[in-house]
Amino acid sequence: MRRAALAFLVACLLLSVPAIAQQMSEDCTRLAKLFDDASKKDISSARLKRAREARARGGELCESGRGAGGARALKQALDYIGIET
Repeated sequence: MRRAALAFLVACLLLSVPAIAQQMSEDCTRLAKLFDDASKKDISSARLKRAREARARGGELCESGRGAGGARALKQALDYIGIET
């Protein structure tokens, strides 16, 4: 009985990993697009510089498969330009 339960648990975990990765990828894409499409005309140059750096870092992390860190950096970039997520 324990082996069957353990096998079931392992199967569930293995099946959920691609779904989690897909969600992270979608989050990265959505957040990057939100930043790219946002108006930045009223942002100070210092905040805009930090925002662009965070956007670049987030994009790099997302592309390298580190979606959680990428999403955090992208959210930070959006925060710098005054967009809440």
